Amino acid sequence: MIPLLWYLLITPIGFLLIVAYRFFLHAIKYDSQKTNTIFHKQLKLLIIIWGVIGLWVLVWSYFGTCC
Repeated sequence: MIPLLWYLLITPIGFLLIVAYRFFLHAIKYDSQKTNTIFHKQLKLLIIIWGVIGLWVLVWSYFGTCC
């Protein structure tokens, strides 16, 4: 039951990260691409890691075991 609570905490935060990333992309759309490419990759990596953590916690809470 505790991992399910963690998933319920992680999922909204991950969703907010994705929404913030979308708004961020629109905000800097007219900036130079070269200066923002590294930051975009880091932000995408952060969102992917957050999604993987959320899925892992969901699977863990469903099966009750840690891989």
